[in-house]
Amino acid sequence: MTYQRAKDFNWLNYSFLPSILQTTPNAMIRKHIQEYMDTLPEGFTEISSSLYEIGESAVQRFSSTINTIETLGNIFDYKLCLPIDTITVANGNLRAILSYMDELREPQKNPKTAQACEYRSSGINKLSVSLFDKALELFLKSLELDDTDFFVNLAAAKIYLYCNNSEQNLVDLKKAEEYLKNALRYGQAELTSPRLIGKSKEAYDIKKMVAEVALHYSVVHLINGNDLYFKEQELLTDPVLVSYNKMLELANLSDSVYPTLEAKYSKAKANILMAKDKDALDILLKILQEDLKFIYRIRKDKDFANILEFIENSLETINSQKPENNFIKSFEFMRQGKLDLAKKLIRTLILEEPNYFDRFSAQCFNPLRKDIDGFRFLSVINTLTPLPMADLDFK
Repeated sequence: MTYQRAKDFNWLNYSFLPSILQTTPNAMIRKHIQEYMDTLPEGFTEISSSLYEIGESAVQRFSSTINTIETLGNIFDYKLCLPIDTITVANGNLRAILSYMDELREPQKNPKTAQACEYRSSGINKLSVSLFDKALELFLKSLELDDTDFFVNLAAAKIYLYCNNSEQNLVDLKKAEEYLKNALRYGQAELTSPRLIGKSKEAYDIKKMVAEVALHYSVVHLINGNDLYFKEQELLTDPVLVSYNKMLELANLSDSVYPTLEAKYSKAKANILMAKDKDALDILLKILQEDLKFIYRIRKDKDFANILEFIENSLETINSQKPENNFIKSFEFMRQGKLDLAKKLIRTLILEEPNYFDRFSAQCFNPLRKDIDGFRFLSVINTLTPLPMADLDFK
């Protein structure tokens, strides 16, 4: 479920998660993925379940929140941010960048800074076991001693923005905005520091964190803009536009610091909410060229209802050099009964990417089963005795 502008769709309803103490973050994420998959077109689960398989060992890939956002792609949901954070810190994937930041502060020379680092470390330990209220207490104590730590500002802000479950509700949008503002300020200052010269790994990690800060900050302005919209009798008044423009600015900032499709999606949403349909459409089409699976997220997002028909009609003309996009496209053509278009894509995929043959065993491709087997035969022949592509083309 994507957060969207609707009268009966407020942030607390959207962000709510079930009990976090009776499950694991990994299980919660996998449950969300399965629930999402259950809402997709018939046959999609059969062809793509492996794409979203998040087994117990897969959590090791969660090196940071923004990397996980990229991994989940169209399935990502902001309500998953705290479970993702829990996995990330439990894996110890932030140790290197936090260690670097501590080197800069030289806590050994300043007892106050040393105490702030201890509070931060204790807060991270509580976060790793989903004790968000206790983690927040420790993060706030750390900030009382050193308010320039942009990681701690970000961690506190995310708890204020997303911690809403059956055990506790800590959501406070004003406080979330306050700490995100600080996190962005100090994170950007860190990025421009001459101390980062020659430290490409550290600079890269900080870029990712700053980009993440900007994404969460844009969400705050999305929420504020939607709330104002309904208070203003569903009119795009100046206060409403100010919020959506800030959302757009922050999404642009995130995308410029560390480009992601999620940042681009936020840019499209900000534009559509300001009635800039053409700008939103242009961005969405570029997203689909990169990852066609985003069509399923767009279809679920009622904010894009006005331009959805045009997007659907554009599927045939979306060009992509990515095999996975063409595979999804062939599935969509099969669903729509456009067998000739599907057949052309399937032929190209099997001849150029033989590993895709097994994925066409799904039942939804049965109407073209004879053709698919024929393409496989040609693929094998071509492997043994390569032929010009023109000779491989048959009707």
